[in-house]
Amino acid sequence: MDGIMMSLLAAKAQRLLINLYQKDVEDFYTGYVQEVASDGVVLNTYSDAGLADGAAYVTLGAIDSVEVAGADLNTMQYRIAKSNDKAFSAMPAAPLRLPLNADNPLLYQVAENMRRTGQAVVVVSMDAENYLEGQITEVSDSALVLKVFNKFNYSDHRQLTVDFSSLTVLEFEGYDLMLESVLLSQRGQLQHEPTSRYRNNGQLGKIFKIVRDAGQLIAVITRVNNDNFYVGRVRAVSNEFVVMAMLDMSGQFGGYAIIRLRNINFVLTDSDYVQTVAFYEAWATKQHFAQAPGLNRAREFNDGADFLADIVAEAEIMGKVLRVRSAEQSDPVNGSIVATTDKGFTLKPFGQSDAEDISFRYEQVLDLTFDSVYAFLQEEWLRDSE
Repeated sequence: MDGIMMSLLAAKAQRLLINLYQKDVEDFYTGYVQEVASDGVVLNTYSDAGLADGAAYVTLGAIDSVEVAGADLNTMQYRIAKSNDKAFSAMPAAPLRLPLNADNPLLYQVAENMRRTGQAVVVVSMDAENYLEGQITEVSDSALVLKVFNKFNYSDHRQLTVDFSSLTVLEFEGYDLMLESVLLSQRGQLQHEPTSRYRNNGQLGKIFKIVRDAGQLIAVITRVNNDNFYVGRVRAVSNEFVVMAMLDMSGQFGGYAIIRLRNINFVLTDSDYVQTVAFYEAWATKQHFAQAPGLNRAREFNDGADFLADIVAEAEIMGKVLRVRSAEQSDPVNGSIVATTDKGFTLKPFGQSDAEDISFRYEQVLDLTFDSVYAFLQEEWLRDSE
């Protein structure tokens, strides 16, 4: 029996929170082992906010290492406990845990359970795009058939066969996948919406005021960070910045972002992805469900205010954690304010006790986010550690 299998069996027996690292990818899973078999492991996973996040099957051949102790896991244990203390809730109701038999391959069992229940899943395969979402329509001893759902393009109606030999991960039962299952129950009614894209030609301030007054959900794609984008509603605009109340990928409140106008590449006012997030948000509103009910969703901002300096000053006084992206830094920095000047501020990076403080000039800040659930939990950690 190899070391990875022994570590997984020990983690299951002792109910240890683990980090499971995969080969050749940066993504990893944090959670508790539900079951281990000869082909793989099923983890009950947790998000970075300490909320139960469904489950994931990972084939043994894709696992690089298993971590059972360390600073990251200590932080996650804290977040899980704090989320419980604050009455945060991962799901409106706990998912029905379907039984798994460790004497037989787990992948077939998970795939067949998802086929029978019609739940949306995420499949990661070496033979196709990294991530495929949709519903499993057929299962055999060696493969599954996935009816793909592309939340970015509703006109994508593919059906793919995924061999078990190439499949590395199958995610299921998380909140966003539950919402996707609800959305797919109306699949016949979904209409592809052509994307309305506005390039930054110096007139975005006018567009932002229009969509703000209409309460319209939009997506903002920045120049520096093209891999990620902001989805939310405009709260205020100045000559230099826009302030957005953000939504995460499951339509839950995601904090606020101050984005420098000159760093914006495109604004999307209509798209299938915006349509998807709007559906998720509307479902949660109708169900009166908020994963993190204690966050400040209703704060106001005034057009023309010095947003950046005002938030930095507030963060210094109240001990807020900020996430800052700057033209002077290649990666965003999470931290708390340790000093301010008329021209900038200095952050102490979060989670790195030996890291040097980092100074930012106001004129070089591209975007700054705050008041998310992650920032809230980091602020609680800092207060409890004092």
